[in-house]
Amino acid sequence: MAAHGVGIARICATVAIAMIVALTAGAADRTAGVITPEGSPLWIDPWRATLFDTPALTLSITNRHSDPVAFTLRVWIFDQSNQLRGTTTWCVSTPVDRSMRGVFHIPLEIRGVTARDRGVVTVESAAGGRVRWALRETPEEQFAAALDDVRGSGGRLSMERLDRDDREPIICPCECPQVQATCERTCVHGLGAFTCTPIDLNGCAAACTCK
Repeated sequence: MAAHGVGIARICATVAIAMIVALTAGAADRTAGVITPEGSPLWIDPWRATLFDTPALTLSITNRHSDPVAFTLRVWIFDQSNQLRGTTTWCVSTPVDRSMRGVFHIPLEIRGVTARDRGVVTVESAAGGRVRWALRETPEEQFAAALDDVRGSGGRLSMERLDRDDREPIICPCECPQVQATCERTCVHGLGAFTCTPIDLNGCAAACTCK
């Protein structure tokens, strides 16, 4: 029975990889910047984070915690002048199993992305078992870290470990007004467009495009 389950898992992984290849075929790609926060239960592989012009991001995440962990990612896209083109938060409540690695394909609903743009991704929050993690930095400090990374200085962030009730379900609410307010503060020349989209039954993707 266990062998049968492993076989199904391998088939699903193969299908997922094939879908990623199909979705990104023909699109220009380049390595995206990665900031794995200090204290994060998840590790983002800096050699497997790829930004596509579609636009989309693929990345590999490893769970280093003793329980399955669900998470929220934050992605920033900068133009060739290091101006913020847009940002996305992406969350699904399906966790990565302990000591396992997952490959994720994240569509970015940010307008006007070009081959010269660069992306940076980090873990914004996570939860698993009786623990949850949150970034210590403010949204403005997080943006500054992403900008430092784009400029080649190596952005740094850190996470705070907090208690949680493991009886509570892990959900990804679409907190659209909060995300939109953050976008408006971050976009220097104003907000050009905003989307907030549920993913299946238990996830959410929110994106803003700056003017």
